[in-house]
Amino acid sequence: MKTETPRNIRKLSDEDKRNVRETIADRLAAGEVTLGEAVRLMRLAVGMTQANYAKMVGVDIRVLIDVEKGQGNPRLDSLEKIAKPYGLAVSLVKLAPRSTGVVNA
Repeated sequence: MKTETPRNIRKLSDEDKRNVRETIADRLAAGEVTLGEAVRLMRLAVGMTQANYAKMVGVDIRVLIDVEKGQGNPRLDSLEKIAKPYGLAVSLVKLAPRSTGVVNA
């Protein structure tokens, strides 16, 4: 599922940017966007380029690009650095049981 990026996001107030970040975090938790899509949308919500954001958090730009594309195999510490400015942490979460398609009568 591809998520569109609002074109006017850099013109948002700080409060609106905060609301956008919270909405994206909620969508991520609900499984509506991938980790890469969420990282990209949140980075754009604060109005930063990939190069600026990578430098700010202390990861190589290639790592950030790969995470946003859903590729590569980033280290845990890289993911933690990318998530920290958003108030997010990398952790294990219990998944909801998957439907088997079998209906119990």
